[in-house]
Amino acid sequence: MNLRQAKWRRLLGLHLTSKLLKMHDRFNHSTHWQSQQNVLDNDLARMPQLRHDTVTKIVQRYSATLPYAGYTQGNLYIVYCIGLVFGDEPSVFWAFARMLHRLHAYGPTTPVGTHIFPAYILQHAESHVPIGLDMWDLIMRLRWAYIMFGQTFAHEEALLSVWDYCLQGNKHMHSLCFALLHRGIAQNYAAECHLEIASKILNQSISSLAETAELISQAQ
Repeated sequence: MNLRQAKWRRLLGLHLTSKLLKMHDRFNHSTHWQSQQNVLDNDLARMPQLRHDTVTKIVQRYSATLPYAGYTQGNLYIVYCIGLVFGDEPSVFWAFARMLHRLHAYGPTTPVGTHIFPAYILQHAESHVPIGLDMWDLIMRLRWAYIMFGQTFAHEEALLSVWDYCLQGNKHMHSLCFALLHRGIAQNYAAECHLEIASKILNQSISSLAETAELISQAQ
């Protein structure tokens, strides 16, 4: 076990002896799973680097045994990053389950207007790009937090370093979002409307390890 595995096990509360939960075959043929599988298959088509059969089995087991939310679009980024650290199926499954439990509040089931991000972050964003506090909270939740920055950091080691930091708690997650927000605002994007500027801020792509380290340092 390497240092990152040990750290993530501690932060996620994983145990080496955790076994896979039993999955019943009838769930595999249910309409509930079929609707989720359609979303999963569409996500897998965009991420060919993942093994279709392995990922499907993990997600299917999660949806069958811990179905408080089931699979939703974007969860594949969580499986992908976990798979970079853990190689055995029980560890990947339980890390995925623990992560989705943590991230549930940032997801699409949280009603618009229920602010998850601290007021100082939302007010800072709104003071520069006025699209409404509700909208800022929603788009930062879905674009950054709910998928753990899977579309923001292109370099694998950069993404893993971001996870190393954010797994320490929501405060760390929010701090990194604030650093990203500050970086995006500083770009002075030109656009015809505020929503377009907000979209450009949210769609930043970072591939430099040095810039990732600087962002984490700013977040701290």
